[in-house]
Amino acid sequence: MMNRLLAVTGAALLITLIIVLSVPVDTSIQATRFDRASLCTDPPVDTPFSQAGLNHLLSSAPTPDCSHTVSLPYRSEADGIQLTRSSVGHMARAWYRLRYDVPAKWKTDDQLMIYSPRVLGVAWQARVNDQVVADNLDDWRMTWNRPLAVRLDSAHFRPGDQLVIAVGIAYEPQLGHALARVSVGPAPALAQRLAIREFLQFIMPVACSVTLLAMGVFFLLFWWSRRAERTHLFLALSCIAWCVCNLQYVLPRRDDPVLNAWYSAVAGPSIAWVMWLMYLFVLQLDQRFSRVIALVMPPFVFIMTFLALPIVPLNENVGTYYQGTNLIVAALVATRIGWIAIHGGSIELRVIAAALAITIVGGAHDVGLVAQRIDQEGIYLLPYCSMLLFGSFLFAVQRRYVHAINEYDALSSSLARRLSERERELEANHARLLELERAHTLTAERHRLMHDMHDGLGSALTTSLAMLEQGNVDAAELKSLLLDSVDDLRAVIDSLEPLDGDLTSVLATLRFRLGKRLELAGIALEWDMQDLPALSWLGPPQALQLIRIVQEALTNVLKHAHATHLCISARSSGFFIEVCITDNGCGFDTATAPTGRGLRHLAQRAASLNGSVVIESRPGSGTTVRLLLPIAIRGALGRCSN
Repeated sequence: MMNRLLAVTGAALLITLIIVLSVPVDTSIQATRFDRASLCTDPPVDTPFSQAGLNHLLSSAPTPDCSHTVSLPYRSEADGIQLTRSSVGHMARAWYRLRYDVPAKWKTDDQLMIYSPRVLGVAWQARVNDQVVADNLDDWRMTWNRPLAVRLDSAHFRPGDQLVIAVGIAYEPQLGHALARVSVGPAPALAQRLAIREFLQFIMPVACSVTLLAMGVFFLLFWWSRRAERTHLFLALSCIAWCVCNLQYVLPRRDDPVLNAWYSAVAGPSIAWVMWLMYLFVLQLDQRFSRVIALVMPPFVFIMTFLALPIVPLNENVGTYYQGTNLIVAALVATRIGWIAIHGGSIELRVIAAALAITIVGGAHDVGLVAQRIDQEGIYLLPYCSMLLFGSFLFAVQRRYVHAINEYDALSSSLARRLSERERELEANHARLLELERAHTLTAERHRLMHDMHDGLGSALTTSLAMLEQGNVDAAELKSLLLDSVDDLRAVIDSLEPLDGDLTSVLATLRFRLGKRLELAGIALEWDMQDLPALSWLGPPQALQLIRIVQEALTNVLKHAHATHLCISARSSGFFIEVCITDNGCGFDTATAPTGRGLRHLAQRAASLNGSVVIESRPGSGTTVRLLLPIAIRGALGRCSN
């Protein structure tokens, strides 16, 4: 979706720009395009390759007799090529002469413009009526890629005048000279052509260079965070290398020959580096490679880089052959990539192969333009081909990224599905475990109840039955045994009530069960319960043990104490809860009283609750049974250990 939006936005901006640049200028006088001109040339002289030398060459007036007429655009024949580098060379002048009649209805405030899309030579100068009006000596090394545009104000002419316009070109005879068609007319009428030319020939290459540099930095940073993926490294270096290559179309060159030589040494071989890095990038997409290319490309790149260095005495004007060699090698590499793409290549590789083919055609066009073999009014296409080619690279990277995202989504979906299945399995296992735990709990509870009833109720009933069978029946004793059996049965039932760790509820239930018996025995009950914390360890088995402890203490009061008052209290103290059962009965001497089975049972049951029982009594002063219970089992154990 985002790619489509960007494409639509870019297309809309391009269409808007074309419409704006194509709007005709409202002017009553149209520009005149000259298809023919008079040409005269001067013999070559030794001239330094510098601004001062060229200024001296162009300073003298042109030959007045220019009888030779040529058609524009015109290209002269070259006399050969100078291979060695030199600071002084043979240079000549060529003068193209035109005659322009200023219309009588010329607006006095309009400027006049002389415009030609391309001049090929070392430098140029424009004269009107033998007066110098403009030259490009400040930027003469960029003559090959700058249009000729001269503006004249009304001080140089009047309506109805005939202007003799001479365009002088300083050139090297071994390379020749060329001039595209010349247009003369009102500046507003030609300004649009100049703007379009500068946009296509200068502004757009600058934008392409900036875009390539931004892409290179972006992918370089991306590679830095994931250095194992060399795809982004080769793509970043390719972008940066082609950005350096594009600089020769946009950056002005220095007049200093040493600086210019090093400038050419950097920009010239960059296209060879681009080819090598692009091939390495393509290898990341498809591992099928040519052993010949893999062996030949590195030495070729280094040789071309070495030949471009200033220490090699080659004239920079051999650039046509230099770039022609690069073009041939690039065509071979593109052919290999195209063959791989056709024979089982991915859609990404096929798009790259198509973009490479178009780029090779654009490169051939530019080499022909440098060699003056095609229309001189054309523009260089390689900056635009670079965007097309790297657009195909971005397409490949985007496809790989989307493929990785889809694989990640598929893997995430698979993991989510497997996780859901595992969750269902765990839920089923958990349900089975809960069922097993429930069955185990029921079984354990059943066994506990059977054990408690066997030891308590069963024992009392068995004793009662034995007394009846032996005929040795004492009504009071039998009644006591049966009451104990009922109390034990009630204790077992009470221990099954939901507790939530509430000790007060357990004691209150016991009070309800035994309150009537205490009342019948003439014992007044005092109840003193403070706010007690919940006991997390208090479950049914523990509640039964607690009930039996208190029940045993109350039974002793009923049988032996002869008491009239009984107090049951409970309070929390530190890590413990203290339950006290105090009566005002006859009491006994704890030092001399024998330790019976009942007292041992109290101590054993308290110990099973990680607590303890303390009995305080004196003859005639009643008895107090103190039961200490831990609030938390771990805390109680720690407290005891201290």
